[in-house]
Amino acid sequence: MTSTTVIKAYRILEYLSINGPSPLQQIMEALDLPKATVYRLAETLVELEVLQKVGPQYRANWQKKRPLHHPIMNSWRSFGIMQKFVNQFNLPIYVGVLDDDEVLIVQVVPQSQHPDDSTKLGERLPVNISAMGKCLIAFGKDPLPELSQQCGTSYAIREEALLKQNLAVIRHKGYALDDEENVIGLRCLAVPICVQNQAVACLGTSAPIKNLSRRKISQIVNSLKTYSRQLSNIMMEE
Repeated sequence: MTSTTVIKAYRILEYLSINGPSPLQQIMEALDLPKATVYRLAETLVELEVLQKVGPQYRANWQKKRPLHHPIMNSWRSFGIMQKFVNQFNLPIYVGVLDDDEVLIVQVVPQSQHPDDSTKLGERLPVNISAMGKCLIAFGKDPLPELSQQCGTSYAIREEALLKQNLAVIRHKGYALDDEENVIGLRCLAVPICVQNQAVACLGTSAPIKNLSRRKISQIVNSLKTYSRQLSNIMMEE
């Protein structure tokens, strides 16, 4: 594809990621593009599994929160990197950032057969009950926020001293683990996305324990770290 074609394809993807599932006519009118061009590019993106076609509507396999403007969210290459992880493990992948002492999930690439994964977009979590939150605190520069005492399960860490011990383990291992701390039966992993040795975001995944067994953790974490480094490089280039 020429650069102009890539830009048009990205505009289609960006429109759908913000506005949700839309028919062909609505896309062409919103972007002021010829119907033939939109159809050709949309069908190509479906073949690449970047879009899904459900009846007359196209929907993005990623979504982003409208107010966020950050290189990692707006890069075509960043989506391709995260899609590789989804294809490799058949697990969803999330990007989270700290916002008002909580984790805000700002990007989601769902499993192809589980578009409901996208409902996590915009979800907020206390830092002490989520792998993403603990990861951002462990590798970032922000002070430890007030710990949630209500959310999470009985496995959640609610004491500052215990959390600090856990953060030290996270720094040593290079990843954070949420083992049924937020939801019973759910296991989550997260690694930092760093710029100049500071976590500016994190990359995470989650699944029922039966689908994310302990013997798989090492392999999944290694892949998350690889993709995290690639995303860091993209951010530093912007």
